[in-house]
Amino acid sequence: MSPLLVAAVGGRRCVVLGSAPFAGDLVIEPTDVVVAVSGGISSYASRCDVWVLNARTRADATIAGAKGPLHRLMREQGRDRVVGLLVLLSKADGAAAETVAALDAMGVQWQDRLEVNQTTRHAIETAAGARTPDLAKHALSAGLFAVAACLSAGAAHVRLAGFSWQGGYQYLPGTQISRGHEHGDKRALASLVARDGARLTHALPLPPTRGEFRMAKAAPRRRPTPKITAAAEPATATSASAPTARRAGPVMVRATKLLPYNLQRRRVGDVFALNHPSHFRPSCMERVESGTPAHTTSPAEASRKRQAEVAASKTPRLQPNAADPVDDGDEGPDAGAGAGTAAGGAALGPSKLDVL
Repeated sequence: MSPLLVAAVGGRRCVVLGSAPFAGDLVIEPTDVVVAVSGGISSYASRCDVWVLNARTRADATIAGAKGPLHRLMREQGRDRVVGLLVLLSKADGAAAETVAALDAMGVQWQDRLEVNQTTRHAIETAAGARTPDLAKHALSAGLFAVAACLSAGAAHVRLAGFSWQGGYQYLPGTQISRGHEHGDKRALASLVARDGARLTHALPLPPTRGEFRMAKAAPRRRPTPKITAAAEPATATSASAPTARRAGPVMVRATKLLPYNLQRRRVGDVFALNHPSHFRPSCMERVESGTPAHTTSPAEASRKRQAEVAASKTPRLQPNAADPVDDGDEGPDAGAGAGTAAGGAALGPSKLDVL
């Protein structure tokens, strides 16, 4: 840090004057150090302690468009003024010398002069905390450099006046010219506030800092806590959660009644997997171990099973199979053995079993 700048603002309360229109009256205390930036020198009629100005070459001063006259008007605001320390921010070789010659021709007087090249400027902004790694490719305005330089030089307090994100300049009433470096300045000022907020006063709306921005993001979507039922064991520190346990294998069930499922006829005793656990119906299913092999009763197997049941029962007449409506009304070959005759005296003849 330059001893000239430390001597000018170190331990003092500073007011950095930007060139934006003022919303109210400019208040300067007798003990304040006034640091004017570019055309902001026009806002204070008395002697400015420091004037920060971008050094321009003759080619810069003839830029076409709105910015060309603006560069010349900024420098013109210091005509016939007296300043304590003149700080020239220079990008191109020879810019400082040409600017000094132009200011001298306008009758500007200064006690000391400090030239700051681009490398030194970035170093001061970085040391103050204004230029963070994410702003490596962004330019900061001369006003933000002045704020960072005052803080780095040990100013007791820095107050911003004449700063705005909106267009317009104090010395060009009624003219709306957009301000440059808005993105970089917002991030830089937010970083300075986060680091030296106790020494900094401003009235500008700021974006959240990097830490606040991360905290302000929507919280990641969390999986709902699974409900623990009698069929699912609670999760432990060493076991998988309940949903993971269910995904380990399909839900296997055994049919306790005849039912259709997954476009197939499920007979009593059939073992099959459910497409989804919510398909379980206790009225016609019972759960079995997930490793139980699937089993589907074939029509021939169903017929043999039914004949075996009939032979074991030794009943004179087959009873309808409540579990298999296809067999309703079937009569076995021994239907007339103990039943006598039907109403009207006609004997009941034998019938075949339906083959399922």
